[in-house]
Amino acid sequence: MVMAVVDDRVTVMAITTKGEDVPANALPIPVDVARAMGLRDDARSSLLPNELNRFHWVGHDLRARGRDGSFHFGRCPPGFFKTALVAIGPHAVPTPRG
Repeated sequence: MVMAVVDDRVTVMAITTKGEDVPANALPIPVDVARAMGLRDDARSSLLPNELNRFHWVGHDLRARGRDGSFHFGRCPPGFFKTALVAIGPHAVPTPRG
């Protein structure tokens, strides 16, 4: 999930959508939020606040969605976005990539 944009660099937080074992600090994504974000609502999706990456847009590991070439999946409701920002905490430093 994109957390910040500065010029052509973005900071993203990892999302897991397969319900696999997640760290204790993972932030579960409620079903209604997952639906709004364009994620499968039948999966146990979580944000991983300790897994931030910063890179030049568009990164080599991003895939366009659909035929229109868009990278947009959906919109994160503002209240949950704020929860995600708080979960990062003041000590987080994104890993520079690219």
